[in-house]
Amino acid sequence: MKGVIMYVLRMPLPSMLLTAIARGSWRTPGDLGLLERVFRCEAVDPRFYSKQEILSETERWHAENDPEILAQYEGRINTEDPPGDIVRHRSIIIGDLGPDLPFALDYRRVDEEPSVIFLTVEGNWREVAPSIAAFMRALKIDYVP
Repeated sequence: MKGVIMYVLRMPLPSMLLTAIARGSWRTPGDLGLLERVFRCEAVDPRFYSKQEILSETERWHAENDPEILAQYEGRINTEDPPGDIVRHRSIIIGDLGPDLPFALDYRRVDEEPSVIFLTVEGNWREVAPSIAAFMRALKIDYVP
């Protein structure tokens, strides 16, 4: 997998994520308690998306134009538990904890690798890891650094 690059709407998926998907280690952890500690939220029906699901969910998210759906999913700036909102066209949806609970790579900080953010039940996006590497380490997902 080294050197393989996949772009989702002009944003590169991190190589360690592609490696984990190829190895089959990018999947819902067996220890839901660990998952809930990382997200600080109950996991209702968690799913870690395949490459095709990442692409299709992200394309659908970027094409969304229903004001009610956008109001529900875009969140709002929250200085107490950042970032609060999501920059839709600078994000890639990579999984969910259940219905209406997606998590995504956040590419808004152009000069840094993307963080992992999660839409809380309160309707705000919260950072759960500063990078995909930190996210995968926290969930004990095998990857190649």
